[in-house]
Amino acid sequence: MAKPCHVTIMMGVLTWAAFYAGCRTQAEMLVAEDGPTFPYEAYSRVLHSYVDSQGYVDYSGLKTNRFDLDFFVDQLTSLPPGIFSSWPREEQLAFWINAYNALTLRAVIDHYPIDSIKDIGNLVTTVWNKLTFNVMGRTLTLNQIEHQIIRGEFSDPRIHMAINCASIGCPSLPAEPMQGKKLDEQFHHLTRRFLSDPTKFRIDKKNSRVHISLIFKWFGEDFEADYGKGKIRKKFNKRENAALNYIASHVASGDSAYIDSASYTLEWLVYDWSLNTRNWRRPMP
Repeated sequence: MAKPCHVTIMMGVLTWAAFYAGCRTQAEMLVAEDGPTFPYEAYSRVLHSYVDSQGYVDYSGLKTNRFDLDFFVDQLTSLPPGIFSSWPREEQLAFWINAYNALTLRAVIDHYPIDSIKDIGNLVTTVWNKLTFNVMGRTLTLNQIEHQIIRGEFSDPRIHMAINCASIGCPSLPAEPMQGKKLDEQFHHLTRRFLSDPTKFRIDKKNSRVHISLIFKWFGEDFEADYGKGKIRKKFNKRENAALNYIASHVASGDSAYIDSASYTLEWLVYDWSLNTRNWRRPMP
């Protein structure tokens, strides 16, 4: 197993370049005796230090102390594609989700202060197409990472509970790096967390309405393969049924039974593009 990289930082002596040069072998080993791995320590410190229990981010603090995030982004660049291709599918997917979320943090702090990540782009070119990043020597936009790679190559609808677009309407930023060996457990936890938020999902039995996030409308097709063959509610289309089946499989039994009854109107919740900053306060639903 590769040895950990121990670094003692001495002010004015150790430069960032020297730090990176000394640790690069750790980013390149990536195949341990117990399976493939990636040095997520720097990214883990970012999440621990600047993301609170609700998933809100201290962008001001992260912008001031961005060393770990910048270092991790550099690790994404230096990962050899040959090593990556040897990993199991779950480890590859975890890597790309972590990369997307970290690069989104990088995009925000590079332009902070802003009120919304959408402020970085404009009506012609959105932030997701405007900015480019280097991952394993490939120049990619956030849209390419999400749609061509994460969605296009892995076809797992659960990723929509783990990808964070730096907005209140998104699922909360995971509190720890995604990991291949824990992926199922992490997806389950993140889904339950997402659906416990009344601004993302809620049932109004009094008025016979089920309110769900627009994520399930925008990406409903992604849920069809795995969840489209379950319960069929005639009043809803294939994508809506697939999304409802996914939700029903992750909520309490009483809520699941109500969803299966189809005795309600489906309502799409307004998507909040406000920045998921720690200073944000949740309005009453």
